[in-house]
Amino acid sequence: MKTAGTIVAALAVVILALQGCAGLVAGGAAGAAAATYVQGNYETAYSAPLDRTWGATLNTLRAMNMTVTETEKSLSEASVEARMQDGTDVNVTLTRSSPTVTAASIRVGLIGDEEASRMISRRIEERLAG
Repeated sequence: MKTAGTIVAALAVVILALQGCAGLVAGGAAGAAAATYVQGNYETAYSAPLDRTWGATLNTLRAMNMTVTETEKSLSEASVEARMQDGTDVNVTLTRSSPTVTAASIRVGLIGDEEASRMISRRIEERLAG
């Protein structure tokens, strides 16, 4: 199930690639594209296949002491619902943009928490790099 935010992130990846964005196209296996924060969703893209990003996301959330409450994965999309120790919900949606790029939408809490979402994204990037 694609959300408007996921579609926006995927389009941003395509636009950056078409403009020759060296950071995205040649940024290596773990680089992330420019991110945006729109209506409570932190939108970014990782230079890694969906399966690798999926594994990094699950490991990141668990390493941050979150309880993964629901997961769903297909060949082109994946989603994770988790809960922080204080009870705040976290939702991560991943969409395969290309064989080597995965778009991500991260939402923390009901109305969104940009700082917490950015922290989760950075930790996912670190796992992809390692």
